[in-house]
This record gives sequence, C-alpha cells and structure tokens, in this order.
Amino acid sequence: MNKDILLKTLRYVSIKPRTSKEIQDYLEKKLNLNKEVINEVLEYLKQNGYIDDEFIKDSIIRSKISKGFGPNYIKMKLLSRGLSSNLEIEPNINKAVEIVKRKYSSELHSGYNQKVVSKIIRFLSYRGFTPSQISEILKKVIE
Repeated sequence: MNKDILLKTLRYVSIKPRTSKEIQDYLEKKLNLNKEVINEVLEYLKQNGYIDDEFIKDSIIRSKISKGFGPNYIKMKLLSRGLSSNLEIEPNINKAVEIVKRKYSSELHSGYNQKVVSKIIRFLSYRGFTPSQISEILKKVIE
C-alpha cells in the first residue's frame, strides 16, 4: 500500500468521523484508485480503528433524536452517509412538542387557526415525522 495514499486518506478521516462509504467514494473520485487498492486501504483503516460505522450510526441517531428530528429524517441522513437504516427509530415526541411550542409561541398565543396548524404540519414533515406522529405532537401542543 502506498504511503502517500494512506496519508491522504488519514488526513481525510481526521477532519471528522467518516463512514466506509464516504472513504470509498473519496478514494474512487478524488484519488482515482481501483477497487483492490480501495479495499486494502479500507481494511487497514478498519483494523486500526479509524473506521467505526456502528459508532457513527449510533452517534447520528442520538444527536438527531435529541435535536427533535423524526425517524424519516434520521433514516435519510443515515442513507446519505452510506449507512443502513433498517432499524426502528423511536422519536422524542416531547422534544418535538417543546421545539414547536418555542418556534411558534407567538402564533400559538394568538389562537389556533388552520394557517398555524398547516405551518406546524409542514415543519414537522420536513423534520421527518410520520403523519401519525404529527397528529400526536399536535394534540400535545394544543393541550
């Protein structure tokens, strides 16, 4: 394995935690390496603890749930990083209620109308909540 390739890859990994897929894409697109060399580099990085896809997956899930994102958003984030998202993600409904109340506090105090409710629904949809979760959040916000 070429030391120059390894140094460039280690520099890339040192910026932030990278998944195997991100490193593979980097090696293919930026360094124009063949599959054999890429597999060799990935194997070296895995053996020496530079790549840990499970840690990154758990970290993304914990981070996004704590920030009030829904399961669909989290799954898309995982897929964009090249990680499988076949597990069931339980959203933090209370955190989402808190965020909605904070974001729409002035509109909620002036009364509930269809315009405010539709804004909240769009906001929660963007954040990756399913329709049933959105209705649950709306019920808690209205209470």
